[in-house]
Amino acid sequence: MFDIEEVPAAKIIDDGADFVERNRLYGWPEGWDSRAESAEAFFSRLGCRFFELTCSYGMYGWIAAERMEQVIRDG
Repeated sequence: MFDIEEVPAAKIIDDGADFVERNRLYGWPEGWDSRAESAEAFFSRLGCRFFELTCSYGMYGWIAAERMEQVIRDG
């Protein structure tokens, strides 16, 4: 893992189209009704924060979580 950084939800969610498609195909995120609220409102209601992940080997992605604790260990 090279870096993990908290980012605004809007950066990940964008216009919400990807989330609507994932919800339609896979039922994810569970409990969300895209007709009743936006993806950003849903995650906000759950208290989720968004974190971007970067790795020196090219892995890239994001995590939605209530909290994050970063532990740095020696050696």
